[in-house]
Amino acid sequence: MIDRKVEEVVRRVFQLDDKRSLDDVAPGSIPQWDSLGHVSLIHAVEEEFGLKFSVDEIATIDSIASLKEVLKSHVS
Repeated sequence: MIDRKVEEVVRRVFQLDDKRSLDDVAPGSIPQWDSLGHVSLIHAVEEEFGLKFSVDEIATIDSIASLKEVLKSHVS
């Protein structure tokens, strides 16, 4: 459930279609995931799940997988 919701947010924020695999999406791997895109993604995930990440957590997010792991530490 969490994975699917995160992927929906990523697709919405970065305007990616449903056919694109998110396995290789990371900062710099797509033009949309630059520094501003990173902030937009973090904000959208925080809004979607009703939480706030710490600065240290945000700094560790360097892939969709790491985003999911940080998020799971909040909702588990």
